[in-house]
Amino acid sequence: MGNSRALLGCLCAFSTLVQGATTLDLTDAGAIQSAAAKALANLLTYYTPNAGGVFSQVQTPWHESGMIFAAFQDYLKYTGDNQFSNLVNNALLNISFGTTQDFLNGQQSEIEGLSGKWNDDILWPSMAIIGGGENYGYASGMPGAGGDWLVVPEKTAQQTYSQWDDECNGGIYWSRNRDDATRGTYKSTITQLEWMANGARINVATKNQTYISISDTMLSWMQNNGIMTDTQIYDGVDTKNCLSIQGSQWSYNYGQLIGALAWLHQATGDQKYLDLASPYLATAISTFQTGGVITEQCEVAGNCNRDQQGFKAILVRNMAYLYRATNNQNDQNSIKTILGATIGAMARNSCDANWNCGGNWTTDTAPVLYVRSQYVSSALLVSALGVFTEGTGEGLLPANLNPGTLGTTFTNPTGNGTDTSGCVTKGAVTSCPLSAANRSVLSRKAGLAVGLLAWTISLCT
Repeated sequence: MGNSRALLGCLCAFSTLVQGATTLDLTDAGAIQSAAAKALANLLTYYTPNAGGVFSQVQTPWHESGMIFAAFQDYLKYTGDNQFSNLVNNALLNISFGTTQDFLNGQQSEIEGLSGKWNDDILWPSMAIIGGGENYGYASGMPGAGGDWLVVPEKTAQQTYSQWDDECNGGIYWSRNRDDATRGTYKSTITQLEWMANGARINVATKNQTYISISDTMLSWMQNNGIMTDTQIYDGVDTKNCLSIQGSQWSYNYGQLIGALAWLHQATGDQKYLDLASPYLATAISTFQTGGVITEQCEVAGNCNRDQQGFKAILVRNMAYLYRATNNQNDQNSIKTILGATIGAMARNSCDANWNCGGNWTTDTAPVLYVRSQYVSSALLVSALGVFTEGTGEGLLPANLNPGTLGTTFTNPTGNGTDTSGCVTKGAVTSCPLSAANRSVLSRKAGLAVGLLAWTISLCT
């Protein structure tokens, strides 16, 4: 109860105007959009367009570029402002190897080889690409790719689900390399949750119930093996010891869970998914906050590693998804409270007048010129657009979007290492281009599941 009162107090304190190093009126949709646009523009100062379609991997890992570009898709969805669209779409074209439309079918730099593209890694940019389908129309051409916006998400769903097996009674592996003695046997929670969200969003477009059936199976698997309790969600399980759950709690697991449940509701209309989200939202709010301000637990100890610094961006973006999907007024109020208080703290402590922001929002950190700090802060402002602005529609699909004319400036990139010769083998995994027959297992025309034996990525012994 103490936490609830503190959060309500924070909401009252900033309900009209956030005061501090900079200000943001959360009743002014134009002001929120302006702040988010400035923050996103600042974020792009860390990006130089390149054949790989990613931010510098010296500063941020390959997969986080997918997270970042998904936040840009949210911005477009909530505002209809396409000022970033050409750059984002070109990056997504390059990251999926142009007309190959496959995150795995090509050679990356030595910094990030194919063995480094783990199952969770490739699902992040997949959700950025299906966000493009939601914004521009699923059947419209992905600029420069030669196929529509569903090709990559469907292919990625197949590639990752092919790594589900019966060890520990189910689950997709985290790594794509079973030869990795340290990490190749781990089944991470985040991988399952990303698959559920990606699958639900494909179902929204295709009405293919296979994705819902598999998502429900994943959800039951996590509930039955101890990864999920009634209110908490843990990090995963290692098949070396199926009875030992890895008990770390991270904000992005909670965020991705409530977001996946919101998308499953969008796909099915089934209230059970929204009802299931409520206790996990409550746990996330009570666990990942300091003084009513969203905080990763490792921030308090000052020992967050590189990946963990970006986790709370996933939490806030998915809070906005749940807010827009749910009919639970208490959940909506809780989301408004925590996001509003966090925006207030960020404005006071971490941002300058041009919305260059630090990543720690609970203390006076002063703006830090660092891509990950700018990313999490931009994601928070984008989430504010989904929660605090009127006229952005209800639910998770865009309203009154006018993205303009796209695609005329895009060409198939050269020099990006696209391998058009066939299969790629790395570690214990062989990845091949999907044939029409392979793809039909989870194609938009397949309807109900007809089996999963035709998946094209095979485990090698």
